Amino acid sequence: LNAKNIHWVMYVHMWLSKYLNYKYVPTFSEIPLLKSIVLGSAIHPEYSYNVKEISVYLCKSKSLEKLYLQNNLIAELPEEIGDLENLKDLKLGGNCLKKLPKTIGNLKNLEILTAWSNELVEIPPEIGQLSNLKGLSFWGNPLAKLPEEITKLTKLEILELGLMPNLILSPSQKIWINNLIESGCDVWLDEPDNSSATAKV
Repeated sequence: LNAKNIHWVMYVHMWLSKYLNYKYVPTFSEIPLLKSIVLGSAIHPEYSYNVKEISVYLCKSKSLEKLYLQNNLIAELPEEIGDLENLKDLKLGGNCLKKLPKTIGNLKNLEILTAWSNELVEIPPEIGQLSNLKGLSFWGNPLAKLPEEITKLTKLEILELGLMPNLILSPSQKIWINNLIESGCDVWLDEPDNSSATAKV
């Protein structure tokens, strides 16, 4: 079994559980070198299976580096998501998330976090612990504010905060964004006139 078809394994398991009352739950110990799980995609809709929840057993794969869950129906992430200590790329765009678990701050190796087009109304302060983060995308969410701890993310190369008319940045966050722009970060931010542009704030 390799990473290319792990999404089919998960799909078959969910089908068996739903229609045949099949109770076996994979622990992923059988595939200890698993690097990627694709249960959704922003580009390929055929990789999305209307997943509504993520099993805590999925979070047992310590070797996992990429977890793609875009364009599903996920409303909540398990706290155990923070156990994926080697995760580098977490894609959550196009779901129904209203918040992210605090344990997301445990993902010390995370480099990319995308959660665009969800229903996020708050971001946990623990996001500031993601010291290796290079890409962050929250565009298209009803967020009104960001935690001050987000200004600790100084290695960002891409920051997407567009299409969020309710968002109000604090003075320190404006300074943080300006510093990112000066360091070469590609920033997408709504301008006061509601046009989206990359510019100083």
